[in-house]
Amino acid sequence: MRAVRKRLGDQVPVPEVFGWRIRHDRVFIYMELISGTTLQKCWNDLNLSEKDSLCEQLSQILSSLRQLKQRNEFIGSITGGPLLDRVFYDRPKTGPFNSLDHFFNFLEWLPQRFLSASQRYKDPYLELLRPDQDYPTSIKFTHADVHPTNIMVSAAVDLGPPRILALIDWGQAG
Repeated sequence: MRAVRKRLGDQVPVPEVFGWRIRHDRVFIYMELISGTTLQKCWNDLNLSEKDSLCEQLSQILSSLRQLKQRNEFIGSITGGPLLDRVFYDRPKTGPFNSLDHFFNFLEWLPQRFLSASQRYKDPYLELLRPDQDYPTSIKFTHADVHPTNIMVSAAVDLGPPRILALIDWGQAG
């Protein structure tokens, strides 16, 4: 969060980190308290115009976040370790991967790891996602857990249209 705040400023709103401590293998982060509400709590009370505004704000925030350049291209956690995405919590160690090709090879292997060699197959849908040399793509930094409970918005009592105050819960970022 500190690096995102330093590099992107107000383009990607995050709580200010004051410090952290590790105690008994647990990390405690001391950060700014964001006054507002989660998008999940207020979404049903918003009108269409307010929802559109928040969606546009989120689009701009995510576009800004994707502008961050990595020193070394890899797919993994922000610390350079395995992916922390919930999708992989109950899977074998997931990365880090030093290329998109290695990542796609893992995705192809994952559902077939218990099959014999004669039962394995090329997944045609995964092949559609694999980057093409004619359309190169690059690895992008991501929050990896953007959903309504991790988006803090201004409270309904504030004047003006609702605005995104912060993205929280960066534990899966990478």
